[in-house]
Parts: sequence; C-alpha cells; structure tokens
Amino acid sequence: MVTFTNAGNFFHDKEWLAAGPNGAVVVTWSRFSQGPNGQGYLSSPIVGAISKDYGKTWNRQSFPISDAAHPFDQGSQVQFGPDGSLYVAYEGASPTTGYATDAVVLARSTDEGHSFETVELARVYDDLDCYPVYAGRQTLTDMHFRINSYPSMSIDPLTGTISIAWTDNQGSGTCGGGGVSFAGATSNQVKLIRGAWPAITSAAVTRITTTPEDKVFPAVANMGGKAAVSYYTRDYGISSTSPVCNLQTNPDPSGITPVPTARSVCMDYAAKRSADGFLAQTRLSTESSNPFVQFADGSFIGDYTQVAIGTSGPAYGSWTDFRGNPGVTPANQDVMIQSFVP
Repeated sequence: MVTFTNAGNFFHDKEWLAAGPNGAVVVTWSRFSQGPNGQGYLSSPIVGAISKDYGKTWNRQSFPISDAAHPFDQGSQVQFGPDGSLYVAYEGASPTTGYATDAVVLARSTDEGHSFETVELARVYDDLDCYPVYAGRQTLTDMHFRINSYPSMSIDPLTGTISIAWTDNQGSGTCGGGGVSFAGATSNQVKLIRGAWPAITSAAVTRITTTPEDKVFPAVANMGGKAAVSYYTRDYGISSTSPVCNLQTNPDPSGITPVPTARSVCMDYAAKRSADGFLAQTRLSTESSNPFVQFADGSFIGDYTQVAIGTSGPAYGSWTDFRGNPGVTPANQDVMIQSFVP
C-alpha cells in the first residue's frame, strides 16, 4: 500500500511511477481535497511517495510536490534524471491569470523530494472557450470521448534532455478569447518543449503537427539523443467513407440505434521523430477505427497513450484501438503496440 486515506474528503487519482537508482521508486498523483464530507472541490495538489527498497515499503506518503502557488493541478508524470534529480511535470491552473488559464508546470528536486523548485514552462490553451462539451466534459468536434492537455514527459538517460509534449486547441474557433463556451471546429495540435535543466525553463514551444485534423493524447520518449512523439490523429480517417467510420452513438439517451455522422469520426495513431526534425509523420495503425465503439457511449477511450525507445534501437508506440481483430472478433477496445525506427 503506497498511501491510504480513510476519509471521504480526499480522492487520490492519476498516479504515475518512476524507477531510479539504488532501488529508489517514486509514485506521484493528484490528491483531490473534496472538503468536509466530500461536499465540494477545494484543491488538487500533486503529491508523492518514495521507496528506497524497490517498492517494498514506502516513506513520506503524500509529500508535497506542487507549490502553494499552484493548488489546482492534475496529470503528473515523474522521472529521474541521469544525475539522480527528480522531475515532475503536470498541468496546473496558473496564478498569473487568477487560475483562469492552465500551464505546463515542471518541478525539480535534488534532495529526493524533500524540496522542489517549480517553474511554469508554457501556456496551455484548454480554456472554457476552447472545446465543445459533451456530458459535462471537454471533447473534440464530432466526438464524445473526454480529452485532457496533460503533459507527457521523458528524460534522456544519457544526455539529460527533457522533452514534454501535450496538445491544446490554440488558434481554433473562439479558443483563448475569454468566452464561456466554444464556437467553431477544433484543430487540436501536438506541442513540444525540449532542453536540459535549466535551459528548458526558457526554451521555446514547438508545434510539431501542422495539418488541421485533430491530434490528441500524445506521448514522448528520449533515448541517446533521439526523441519520438506519438499521438492519435484524424489525418487518415477523416476522409474515410467506410460505414463504420460514419456512425456515432445516438445522442438521444432513449435512442439505441447508432446515427450517421456529418463526416468520418475514425482515428489512427502516428508518430514523428527528431531524426528529421519532426517533419515526416509515420502511421503506426494499419486501419482507421471508430472511438465510439464499446465503452460509455464513446466517452472514454483511455486518457493516455505511451511511446518508449528501447536500448536495442526500435521505438514502440502503444494506444487504445477500436477495430477489434477484423474478421475474427467484432469491433472492441484493445491495446495495440507497433514498433518503428526512432
């Protein structure tokens, strides 16, 4: 047991894990404070716990990671740098705008999590007027599945380069205009920030996808000077005329039969590489698939994807796919893995 709270006023969520030197293991998560008797949301700081014996026992459960200036946070990822420093990236509401906007935040500790220095790296465009809403959750045009702008972080174990990727909807429709709801069509894109500490604190944000079709749930990996970023994309499926790509769950709660969509809703999974400056896109899925398949009216497809670069050379992307095994099983949600050259 890493941590336990026998009370209804705290909710632990979105845990992430990193293995470090000499048996060190760190878990980070969002600790939602729900107020007395769980009656209301008060804060969601990022906290952690550390083990020195490969996870057999845990110390300093719920030690603070986010600072007092960032009380509303989610989506932490943790990793050790090659020098043993501990890094935690997360999305936090920014005090610079009175918590009206979000930012990618990076925390760094050189004393095993006893203290952290915290910096905001980039503005995240996921304001109230940046996405349409379905069932109380932000989503993409034509879609039902909930999305997020949480950062994916990877640190090169050889060079110490930190890479952080995320998606947001900057420049689309009314996004960032200060409104309370979205108008227009989404064109969610992958962004990336890279650099070693402390240079990354002043590094520029690079938009690595350029086509207007939506991208979502990116992942990033670093190894030996190489970097790969993977993500869902509608680049390939948007033009599909396949019947399976032009159906969605009936928005009428009493409706059972799926209804046609105005355009294809199918998605694929793809990747870009630092080897060519993130120019060429590699399609990792071999067939587009419909995210409305199977789970909760298409409201959930898995909130994360992942990519890793092996020491033997290949990179491996992993994502949720919705086609099933064509010709063998009906459409359903499965985890897929595909290797590629980073």
